[in-house]
Amino acid sequence: MLAHLRSFAPDAELFTRLARATTRASRSPCSFKREPRRGRFALRRAQFLADGSFDTDYQDVPCVRGRERARAALLLTSSRRSASSTPDSSPWCGDSPFLECALRRTHAAPPPLPWCTRGLRRRPARRRLRSVPRRTAVAHAQQGPAGRRRRAADASFEWFEHGDDLESWLADLYELHARRWSGRGVAGSFVDGRRRAFYSAFLPEESRTGRLAFCRLVRDGRTIATQLGVLRGETYYQIQEGYDPTLESERPGTQLRAVMVRRLQERGSRRYDFMEGFTRHKSDWGASLVPCTTLSFALPRLVPRLVFGAKNAVDRYRASVS
Repeated sequence: MLAHLRSFAPDAELFTRLARATTRASRSPCSFKREPRRGRFALRRAQFLADGSFDTDYQDVPCVRGRERARAALLLTSSRRSASSTPDSSPWCGDSPFLECALRRTHAAPPPLPWCTRGLRRRPARRRLRSVPRRTAVAHAQQGPAGRRRRAADASFEWFEHGDDLESWLADLYELHARRWSGRGVAGSFVDGRRRAFYSAFLPEESRTGRLAFCRLVRDGRTIATQLGVLRGETYYQIQEGYDPTLESERPGTQLRAVMVRRLQERGSRRYDFMEGFTRHKSDWGASLVPCTTLSFALPRLVPRLVFGAKNAVDRYRASVS
């Protein structure tokens, strides 16, 4: 989160809520940033530190397992109390008249999202709950789609090891990713220098702790496919990939993924998370749908209540005529 913040919003206004408990291990900090102004009449939101771009798929309130209900209650209670404070004494108020929590549900412990939703159930006009069931695809490790296992001839598999030249590996990823998308008339993700800065800041620590999973196929000293992800427990999260589009018939990206899956299994991984989006190539690998949900709720003040009430009324009208 800090790497994302420093790369994308170094001048953001920050504040933190700390859920205190009897033991230090049970304390739960939750940090937010104020959204930049979007217009004269737009309400400003409080966002997670890593929100505001398309680089973070899972975001949630940090919480000790088993304390989700208490954590949600604290979040809602602190926002209500802040609404009665003066703007100078409360970061929730002033120019941030409502809070948007992008709480994405995962396979692990249940996040505070369901408890936040229940806590706001009696005030439906003050919340907006949006589910995106096709947002994330997760595949249990397989050997790959049938009929697509031709080898990329004379290509060798390489795995990034701590101490290798990370920037040169990233340069290959940026180039192959750009070449693939430029053929479709799209600039690609890495034309944004902030995104490159984020990767350069985020990945060295992942490498040091052994959680970086970065691999490539090399032929005649040239990278023809590369894939980048990180490890968390038994799950591998695939972040970015690229391949030489002139070798499309050899499917170097598919071949690299097949080798990657086997290597991940050898290292103890049991789940391959494709992250955001659901496409044909993911379903070919046995991907299944996982719902992601965003909860937005207004602070108990007149203007945000009116705004949320109006938006909910529009949603109900659209649903009735569709």
